[in-house]
Amino acid sequence: MIIAIDGPAGVGKSTVAKEVAKKLHFLYFDTGAMYRCFAYHILQKKISIQNEEAITAALVDFDFQIHHNKERRYLVNGVDVTEFIRSPEITRVVSPISSYKEVRKKMVTIQHRTGENADVVFEGRDMGTVVFPHADLKIFLTASSEIKAERRYQEMMEKFPSQAAHLSKEEILKEMEERDALDASRPISPLKKAVDSFLIDTTNFTVSEVVCEILKLYKAKCTKKRVRVGYAIIIALMKGLFFLLYRFTVYGRKHFIPGPALIAANHVSYLDPIAVAIACPGEIHFLAKEGLFSVPVLGSLIRYLNSHPVSRGTHDAKIFREAEKILKQNNKILLFPEGGRSNAQKLSPFLPGVGFLAQRTHCPIIPVYLHGTYEMWGKDKKCPKFFGKIACIFGSPLYFYDLEDKDRKEAVEEILKRTQQAIEKLKLWYESGATGSPP
Repeated sequence: MIIAIDGPAGVGKSTVAKEVAKKLHFLYFDTGAMYRCFAYHILQKKISIQNEEAITAALVDFDFQIHHNKERRYLVNGVDVTEFIRSPEITRVVSPISSYKEVRKKMVTIQHRTGENADVVFEGRDMGTVVFPHADLKIFLTASSEIKAERRYQEMMEKFPSQAAHLSKEEILKEMEERDALDASRPISPLKKAVDSFLIDTTNFTVSEVVCEILKLYKAKCTKKRVRVGYAIIIALMKGLFFLLYRFTVYGRKHFIPGPALIAANHVSYLDPIAVAIACPGEIHFLAKEGLFSVPVLGSLIRYLNSHPVSRGTHDAKIFREAEKILKQNNKILLFPEGGRSNAQKLSPFLPGVGFLAQRTHCPIIPVYLHGTYEMWGKDKKCPKFFGKIACIFGSPLYFYDLEDKDRKEAVEEILKRTQQAIEKLKLWYESGATGSPP
């Protein structure tokens, strides 16, 4: 499990992250220390912080290690730099150095390697948005400017009293605000709150109170949303039928992330909603034509299975409000971006609805490719065929943080483009032999 804790300087990230890791018996990874270690490496080489080419070249011989004895120690090329990396000299240069693309790429690789097959608390500035967008729990800490400056001043007095004696709280506050502004405005991995992270203002909280709040959120995340008994029974019956008749196979279920999301699938058959529903590990919701709800028995059944009526000609705003309401309740919605059923061999152009909804709610999209449903019950067939093969493939979730500052129309078009490309990649992956993990 990965817990990502982000926020600007002075909000208590390191102290809180260490305590959370200790309480949960997780590893703790201070990404800021890693960037500070690289800044030390650059200063040792006497490279100008404006020389991006030389800084990038210096990545080759940068050896970063963490030693866990009685306390955590940071080593750069065998030298213990634990105390020095917190000095004002490092603080002044770490932000511009860490803003370079190749530097962040290298550091993210190190972080990913640490996060593989381990329970880790990662602390930094872009953990929940860039490095680990699929983190199980995301926290964003904040605090008033005065409190942040006070905390940093006290830290400096404890660790570097001779240097801190020449600094005022006002100077520290100005330096912190400048650094936060630089981090928030940089084009690569800017400091920002992930849309699905929990905001905690630490201004009037003690460390223990903040840790307690995070542990409550952790417990809530670990408590899976209970599936209604009736829903589970119906899905189990359908699943058994699909396995029996269609040798139903699911790939990439690990991509089914917790929390609210839009599920976007290709649509070629009446069997598609059923196939996705039984492939998902939990309950999902649907938007269905209003006319279906007036059909005896079927109407009651689909309503019970989380279908929500949408009338033809209904204003988009009404549909979006209904969808937003569903997502805010921590649910997932299945959508078919093509609108109606299409030809099995090629995706039809996507309608803008799923793009508008993703752009408006800031929710990720889970791409899905369905194979075989057209052969079993295509749009030109009145009745389904039996005994064939159907597969459902979940792809990696798509996040769109980089589009938040774009014009709405431009953002929607890019969301649709990426979603369609993702589904096409899943189709190619399956047809090429379905080896390894779906993209």
